[in-house]
Amino acid sequence: MLEKIKNFILEMKGDLTAIYFEKGYEPFKKPVLYAIPFLLVAYALLYLPSVKRLEAKRYEYAKLKASSEFYGRYSAARSKVREYESKLPALKDKDGWLDYILGKSAKKCKILIDSMSGQEEREEGNLIMASRAISVKNDYFTVGKWISDMENSDVFLKITDFNLKKDTSKMGRIKVELTVTTVFSKYMP
Repeated sequence: MLEKIKNFILEMKGDLTAIYFEKGYEPFKKPVLYAIPFLLVAYALLYLPSVKRLEAKRYEYAKLKASSEFYGRYSAARSKVREYESKLPALKDKDGWLDYILGKSAKKCKILIDSMSGQEEREEGNLIMASRAISVKNDYFTVGKWISDMENSDVFLKITDFNLKKDTSKMGRIKVELTVTTVFSKYMP
């Protein structure tokens, strides 16, 4: 079948070439004059976009142009969000992470934790806030160093409640009750 079509087109091409060489352009004027308007209409129907499509493309172009103006701000904000997310602990470590960090920083500062409550969790949007209440007795300098160490850690860790009392059993010591909170993202990549 394809061979027949190929042969037909080759024969037609050969016939047209022979007519052109024999008689010139004259026999083709009338068919070309009739074919040009038909071809233009066919081109317009097939290739030119419809009014609805054209309006849709114009609207899409306007949206892209408007959003491209704010791309710099968006990328800066997105990089800030990624930076903050990198400071959040992983969700899979939610159960033991806060306990580990508190124990590690207390050991580093040579503080003995008197009591530690169970971890309390509360959801805020796509974040999980985990808190623990801690009670310690030590001197001012050591407790201050410990609090500074916790608040200046690489990951997000904040003291949300703080009570300080003078320890009457020993001179120069204080009793501190504080609540330490961290945040976990549910949708962190």
